[in-house]
Amino acid sequence: MKKLLVLGSTYIQIPLITKGKEMGLYTISLGENGGICRQYADEWVCIDVGEVSKVLEFARDSGVSGVISCGSELGIYVAAYVNEQLGLSDKFVSSEAAKNAALKDRYTDLMSSLVPPGFSSDAVDQVLDMIGSLSGRIVFKPGVGGGGRGITVLDDRSDSSIREAFYRAQNASKNKKVVVQQFIEGKVIGVESFTFDWQVRPLAVPEKDVSDPPACITRGVIFPSRLSDEALQKVLTANEEAIKSMGIQWGPTHIDMVVDERGNPWVIDVGARLSSGLLMSVSVPDYYNYDFVRAAILLAMGEMPPEIPTENNGKYYASRAIIADKDGILKSVTYDEEAMERYNVLSVIQMIPTGAEVRTAKADADRIIKFVVREDSYEKALENLDRFERTVRVVIEKHGDGSPASF
Repeated sequence: MKKLLVLGSTYIQIPLITKGKEMGLYTISLGENGGICRQYADEWVCIDVGEVSKVLEFARDSGVSGVISCGSELGIYVAAYVNEQLGLSDKFVSSEAAKNAALKDRYTDLMSSLVPPGFSSDAVDQVLDMIGSLSGRIVFKPGVGGGGRGITVLDDRSDSSIREAFYRAQNASKNKKVVVQQFIEGKVIGVESFTFDWQVRPLAVPEKDVSDPPACITRGVIFPSRLSDEALQKVLTANEEAIKSMGIQWGPTHIDMVVDERGNPWVIDVGARLSSGLLMSVSVPDYYNYDFVRAAILLAMGEMPPEIPTENNGKYYASRAIIADKDGILKSVTYDEEAMERYNVLSVIQMIPTGAEVRTAKADADRIIKFVVREDSYEKALENLDRFERTVRVVIEKHGDGSPASF
């Protein structure tokens, strides 16, 4: 039996594990602290994904046929590196391309016309010297790191505010670099694509509901977007340019952009991997009647997946996440199961297990439950999201007094 190594053991890796087992593969989950994936994989091993040499040694000794990760910059980079070192698949993203996508401080050098004006630095004094070259509001974000962590948008350019924003981003940055850019006002969108030997196939352009800084949590998405035809074409052109600028020859990509009031897209993040959550495991597969998780696994195993259909079903898909607004212990998560059919809810996933500690949401990892609906119109999809959300009850027991708080 062929073995598939999945890097990471949080809920976002579950679709890869369950699909791998469905494909007849022996699945191994690798991660720290006994994440939820140990309940799903054939085997779980406690190794930190960031310990690259240990991951490589384990993969070599275990005789894996493919290695993959979802929703993680570090995970997909290590997967790409191990894949290259062991010569597993010639249809997988290269480690250099995965690194390019992870290092946001490289974006200006690789695709200067696609990113907002800005610069990167690991020295706050240099930032203070250079920040005058940027106009309007300024955003500080980690050079390496995602999930909404470490981001600050400044109107105030006092030295103290700049220093505070810089150190907040630097503390969240794995390479201690900080990206400083002009903040672009506009609609936040994503672009999901697959690339086969440099041929880019865009699949969906969801509009994103993102909370205000500093958290910047993606609370939900809806697609198809309501961008104008002209703006959509600009987005798709920028998407292909970004993928090729990163050096991504094979596999799935998840790219975030902001479309300004003139319809011009600005790239703010590139993921050289499958998007996590329900988007690429439920919504987009249903839209095309095509299994994109299976396709990603096949590429990791060195096999070419079936051709992606050119036609979709014409439906609208909208998802939403419930986040905590207080600290405590998650006591229960319930919802009206009969309402799922009534409001055309395709899937519901609980992302934080009952009994776990939760906190006032600061990043994407703090989302508790997510659900997605399918409808005939943009407006109806949002309406049914609201209706189903009203059936969801999350109970959090606050620290100290033991009294529950629900919403």
